Amino acid sequence: MEPVIHRILEAVTRRKTTLENVNWWNSAAMYPFIFLGICHLASPTSTSRLILELLMLLVFVLSYAFMIRLINDRFDIDSDALGGKRNLYNTTSGAWLDFLIVCFALLVVFIWTPLSKNPYLTIIIASFAPIAGILYSHRLIRLKERGFWAALTDSVYVFVLPSAVLISIGSKSEFVLFGACMFLWIYGLPNMLYHHLADLDHDELSNTRTFGRSYPELSKKLIKVFSLIVSLSILLALGYGTLKFLDRPYVFCIVFGLLIWTEFSRDTRSKHSYLLWIHTKWFLARQVLLAFFLCYTWMEEAYVLFGAGIILFGQLFWWRLVSLYTNILMPTLRLIRKLYFLIRKGSSLGVNYSIYWLFRLFGVNLKTLNTSAMGYFRSRLKK
Repeated sequence: MEPVIHRILEAVTRRKTTLENVNWWNSAAMYPFIFLGICHLASPTSTSRLILELLMLLVFVLSYAFMIRLINDRFDIDSDALGGKRNLYNTTSGAWLDFLIVCFALLVVFIWTPLSKNPYLTIIIASFAPIAGILYSHRLIRLKERGFWAALTDSVYVFVLPSAVLISIGSKSEFVLFGACMFLWIYGLPNMLYHHLADLDHDELSNTRTFGRSYPELSKKLIKVFSLIVSLSILLALGYGTLKFLDRPYVFCIVFGLLIWTEFSRDTRSKHSYLLWIHTKWFLARQVLLAFFLCYTWMEEAYVLFGAGIILFGQLFWWRLVSLYTNILMPTLRLIRKLYFLIRKGSSLGVNYSIYWLFRLFGVNLKTLNTSAMGYFRSRLKK
């Protein structure tokens, strides 16, 4: 999906090489897809309806991501200029980008209304997205520089709100909505703190007082704490879900084992403890959670959802498949080839010696006669 996203961004912003770090697709877009899939599995619909909803999901997620990116750039023109950070408003017409913000915001707020069982709730939740983006970036409020409020707000509008919109269209359970939102809120906090730490150089140049810049060591400790909470929660949920919902839990266990092997056999993992924790959280919350969902959709014969998951988020697994092929399958095939030739040679020797000694029992020495068993029989038949 990453090349597709680049092409769409180039089209709507009239600028090439826009938003190279589109990591939000892997980190945030998967959860609305999973919740849409859960809604479909709980209340199955026709294949055409599901395909329509998947296309709407794609439009919704892309519109949401473009909207929050453009809102951020809209109010960060000066700070990005000071920090040497690329800003769309410096190279593209401001009026055009403002128009795009309005269009994307309208799509985000109203796209699910026709299909929602709770249209007013869906509109209310979706409306918080542009509001949160403005509160986070606008110079008069600028929660981005209000200490820990920055991480809280960032986590809400990047992770919580998109999934909350998808939950609201099908579920009437406030408990499900509240529980999912709380989990995603906690899940997003270490991501946002990590983002602040990764942007320290830019923030110093632009004199942006983020929580990560003000309290770097505390941020690292909070990353470890929140990552631990999320990782344990996911492991418990996966254990329960594997035993409760999967007919063949051993299949997911094998997949889980292979994913763990590919993850922890990497040589590029950081030695910093807080980065190890957040990478572990990402691994469990992205690859493992998606693998469980795909196993469940396959078991339920929801092949459209399974195929959509592979198409939209398969890039999470491709390098792991290459790693498995390179480090496991290829050595295994080489070992099998060596064993085949070894067994073939040993079997040949065993058969030949057996025939030789069988002939010796009847007083015939094939070695002295310098012939084979077939040659000996042919010579006897000619006589």
